[in-house]
Parts: sequence; structure tokens; C-alpha cells
Amino acid sequence: MRRVMNFMTRLISDNDTWMLKLIGDIDVRASKLIEFSQISEKLEKVQASSLTIDLSEAEIIDSSGLRLLLQAKKELSRKNIEVILNNPSAHMCRLFRIMQLDQIFIIRGNLAWANFS
Repeated sequence: MRRVMNFMTRLISDNDTWMLKLIGDIDVRASKLIEFSQISEKLEKVQASSLTIDLSEAEIIDSSGLRLLLQAKKELSRKNIEVILNNPSAHMCRLFRIMQLDQIFIIRGNLAWANFS
């Protein structure tokens, strides 16, 4: 677990399920802390088929945070590891839809989509 200012990460494994929990502000400072190349190497070694990025405790996401998620998708897709975004806030759901990231990512666990149809 890493904590810097108002951001923390935790990579969790439960049998075949891998989850990266992002807590706090996903901004330029956070994007400098996470190296998805290292995470993808670890997941490749254990032959993981997917990584769930849990956003349930993420408070803010800015353009650097969006780039971070796209970097994760790009890096992990190279190794045939699917990226799933789990439990984004209503604000994040709206942002993902506006930016058409809902066309790129599998997004689960939040019914906020119904509010923005």
C-alpha cells in the first residue's frame, strides 16, 4: 500500500481475481506514482486474465487521471489482460460517458448511468 497526500493504492489478489484499489484524488501526483508496466509484468507472471480497478473510494479524477486509466488499458491490453473499472462515482460515470471512455472500458457496479441517459 502506498500513500501520498490524498492518494493511496492497494493491489489485492483473491485467487484468480486481481484488483487495484485507487483511493483519494486521481490526479497528476497519482499518475506519477503508478507504473502499470510493473503491474502488468506481475499480472502476466501469474497469468491473470483481468484487472479490476476499484474506484469506489476515488474522490476526484482529472485529465491526468484519465490518461492514467488509458495507460493502464494500453499496457495491460498488450498482455491480453482485460481492464474493468468498478464502482465509479456518478460524476466519474458522467465524465466517462462524455469522453466516450464507456466505449473503451468495461464499467461495472454503479447504477449512476441511469441518471445520464
